[in-house]
Amino acid sequence: MGTLSRAGALRFVESGTKEAVGFFLWLHDYAPAYRQHVNDLLALLNVEAATSDEDIFLEVVSRLHTRGARTVSIETRSVYDLGQIDAAAVDVPEADRLARLTTEYPKPGLSGVNITIRRARLRAS
Repeated sequence: MGTLSRAGALRFVESGTKEAVGFFLWLHDYAPAYRQHVNDLLALLNVEAATSDEDIFLEVVSRLHTRGARTVSIETRSVYDLGQIDAAAVDVPEADRLARLTTEYPKPGLSGVNITIRRARLRAS
């Protein structure tokens, strides 16, 4: 997904119609250079491969994925886990840590090893 996103061929969009309320992954302008990347992504999602150069919309849903359905299923738990990874990556002042003003999180694992959230050097006035 990262390659497609950087190439500008994948976007996360909100539906613009009243009939189809929700969010979608929009795959566009991918052929021919990124067709294999698109087909690899579709295979991971158990969706039929792209057979033309037409735009593909995959609905983002919070329910179980049905094989062949043009959906991407997410779970609330995955959002919670992302928050935990981010929390573990926050740069906490040593004085706050020693004074127990913060919650101790375990070091981020492989999924969060390259994430760092730095604190501001200046306070808002």
